[in-house]
Amino acid sequence: MVTVGTSIIRNASFHESVEAGVRERLAKWSMAPPHSGEDVEAGNRAVPSSKEFREVLGFVSGSPRRASAELNAFIGYLERLVSRGIDGVSHYLVLFGSDTGAGWFSTRILEEYLGSLVGQDLSRTWGVRGHFIGGVEAYRVRGLGVNFQDGILNLLGKVKKIVISMGKGYDRVLANLTGGFKPESAAILVVAGMLGIDTVYYIHEAMREVAEIPVIPLTIEPNAKKILENALENNIGGAEQKLLEKLGLPLTGKKLTPWSKKLLETLLYP
Repeated sequence: MVTVGTSIIRNASFHESVEAGVRERLAKWSMAPPHSGEDVEAGNRAVPSSKEFREVLGFVSGSPRRASAELNAFIGYLERLVSRGIDGVSHYLVLFGSDTGAGWFSTRILEEYLGSLVGQDLSRTWGVRGHFIGGVEAYRVRGLGVNFQDGILNLLGKVKKIVISMGKGYDRVLANLTGGFKPESAAILVVAGMLGIDTVYYIHEAMREVAEIPVIPLTIEPNAKKILENALENNIGGAEQKLLEKLGLPLTGKKLTPWSKKLLETLLYP
């Protein structure tokens, strides 16, 4: 799974292979506030028939690592696998885009480009022998990048659903957290072991190389789970309040806030 930012738009806005007028619009999109006129325009152009889409897709196809931070990390990770003698691997990619026009444009570009490579031995395009893309799908996560609390809940919920529904069909579940909003990506990292993610990786901005973060499988200790379940039922005494405060889950009086309740439900139950 891949969290997607807007590096494609920013990088394309500076590249000479992209038509000048398109570069100007991309530069505006990259700085536009969520749901502003420019941002809405970016989302409306996230279709293969638009000039902007075709221009940016051409840039990505010609220079994938230069164009996209997400692809730079993914290709770098595949190179690492090849160096370890790991091949014959099919990868299914799930892209999580933000709820902004610019974020969705970038996500759709990645989906279109990666979709064009499905079934190919990636040695032809990326020089990584024995690796294939088995499929790709993209989601626009409601609230992500627009409302922090809603974005976190919907992202974690979507990730958990995907892992449960698809994880058993693959040997490992990996999260490429190079792109996207850092606080939201950090939330995935914090609870990765609970969600069923095996490894997290990204491109280190300073060293310009792939950094891999092993994930320790996590479960909630039975006593703590019972305390949290009490809190979900609004049975909040001293032990419940102390644990909730430690976890940073706010209360309204003696009740969980709606956000705290939904977050606990996401983490506690399938």
